[in-house]
Order: sequence, then structure tokens, then C-alpha cells
Amino acid sequence: AAHGAGFVQCGNGPSLSVPPLHVSLPDARSALEAAHMHHRTRNLQSALELAQEAVSLYTRVVETSVHPGVVRCIDLMASILFDAAQPAAAAANALKSLGLLVQIHGFDSAEAISAHLSLFQMLMNAGQIKQGVKHLRAGLYLIEVLGGPRHVELSNSYHKLGTIYHQAGEYDTALRLYNESASRDCPDRLLEGMIMKSTAMVLASQEQYKSAANAEKNAFRIFSWLLGGKHSLTKTSEQTLQKLLSLALDVGNKQAKVEEMRKKAAIADNVAHEIEAAETAKEAKKNKNKNKRGKK
Repeated sequence: AAHGAGFVQCGNGPSLSVPPLHVSLPDARSALEAAHMHHRTRNLQSALELAQEAVSLYTRVVETSVHPGVVRCIDLMASILFDAAQPAAAAANALKSLGLLVQIHGFDSAEAISAHLSLFQMLMNAGQIKQGVKHLRAGLYLIEVLGGPRHVELSNSYHKLGTIYHQAGEYDTALRLYNESASRDCPDRLLEGMIMKSTAMVLASQEQYKSAANAEKNAFRIFSWLLGGKHSLTKTSEQTLQKLLSLALDVGNKQAKVEEMRKKAAIADNVAHEIEAAETAKEAKKNKNKNKRGKK
């Protein structure tokens, strides 16, 4: 039977052990709706109990867990547990939901993408970084396969992935992912500014201050245009830009001094070589003259 549709009672007489299906399914839907209501009002314990009851009722009616109604219940349980600050338990439920979704819709479905991205968030909050990255990468892959390389969510997802590697100190990988994020279509100008800011930070971590300043300058321009000069994000970006410009100038001055010293050292070396060559030639000439006088 389709999810959300009523069931027609089978058999000629009433069952003595199992209630009629057309009664059980509305009960399951009612329990799920009540769970949602309690979740919205932050009554998490009651919401979780009702969601568990709804799972039991749906499974009893359809005689399988591979059903959209069951998935909705488990998704809600995961959301409730996440809001209750139990991300590991939430991720366990979300993983079960993903397995059922794949059986119902296939691994390459919009529902599977949402499940992967939700799992990423839960696993990251649970401190399971590797598993979280795995699901974010799976979501990215499916988005690109199903939505194409210009899908609007790709830029945001690459930025999230870059942030994870940035925080882990893997700056080269983070920079590559930020650049990938910037190269994708991004309809959100604020996100574009955040990508530029993240790029500036990772470049600064690599002491590439001039490039970092250029990226931060782009971020500051976007924040100023979108948020105005008085917004905290704009002010912070301006302060960061000034620091980066100062660091870039210091590095430039140091490099100029080093280059000047290198040139002076090169000149000194050339002069020393010329003097040495002149002395060698002079000594050779002297020896030659001695040899001539000895022959006479």
C-alpha cells in the first residue's frame, strides 16, 4: 500500500489478535503527527516516545520496515535525538534511515543526498570526523551526478569540506577545496564572501600574505555591499585586511632586503673572483718569466 493511503480490511470476519488495518494506519499517522507537534514545542521525551510508537504501528501495518512511513519516523527520531544533544544516537538512526531509503528509492536519489548531508552534520557533532567527511563526499558526488556541475549546492558543500580540512591543518587540501568552491556557481553572495574569507585565512596560514590580502579584499567588498560598513562581519573583515596588508608589506620589505643583500653578495663574489683571477694571471706570468730566465 502507498504511504499515507488507507487500508481496506481483509477477510470476512473480525480478527481476534490484530486490529483491522484501516484502523492501524491512521493510528500510525496520528502518532507521527503528534510526535512532530511535541518536537516543535521542544517536548523531546514525549516526541521520541510517540515517534517510536509510530514506527511500531507502521511496521505492524505494512509488515516491513522498508516503507516511507517508517523512514519518516526514524528521521524524526534522529532529529529529536540531535536536538537532545545526543548526536551519536541521532547518527545511528539516520544511518538506518539511509539504508531504508536506498532500498526504497535507490542510492542515487534526492532523498539519499539529504540523508548523507544530515548524517554528515550529526557525525561531525559526534566527533566522528572521518565518517562525517565520507558522507559529505558521498552527498557531493550524488549532487554532481544528479544535478550536474552547476548545481547550486555544490559551492556550499565544497566550502564545508574545505573548512574541515582547514581546521585539521591540512592547508593544501583546504585551499584546493576552497578554490573548487569558488569556481562553482554560487547564487548566495554572502556565501561567496565567506569563501573568499576562508581562502584568505588558509593562505595566511601558509604565510602567503599578499594573496591572502587579495582574497580578503574581495570578501570585504562583498560584505560592505551586502551588509554595510557597520556590520560586525564587515568590520572584522576590514581589520583582517589591514593586518594582512601590513604582514604582506613586512614580508615584501624583508624580501627586498634579502634580495639587496643577495645582489651585494653576488657583486662581492664577482669582485673576489676577478681579484683572484688577476692574481692567478699575475703569478702565472711571473712563473713564465722565471722559466725564460732559467733557460738563458
